[in-house]
Amino acid sequence: METELRRGIARGGLVFGAATPLAYVVQRLFERARGGPGDPLGVVRELHTAFYWRASVAVWLGVIAAILVVRSRAQFPERGVMAVAVAMALGLVGVALGFP
Repeated sequence: METELRRGIARGGLVFGAATPLAYVVQRLFERARGGPGDPLGVVRELHTAFYWRASVAVWLGVIAAILVVRSRAQFPERGVMAVAVAMALGLVGVALGFP
């Protein structure tokens, strides 16, 4: 039982490590597609508040994806866990981008 719990936590950590950068990249691509190319000098001069928000939202989505994987371990076979995790992470990013 304890070994299964540790495996679930390890899978959750793996999903967190994969989902968080993925969520950040998707958010950044969405902003670039919506706003167009920016001024490189303006990037240096800005306060980076948007970066902090993107990073914190990406971490939040990564944590949610990891929790879902740990909680759903009993419902999916061994090989299907990562596929479900990636689908959940992409779904969470899509939902987050849908609400401005």
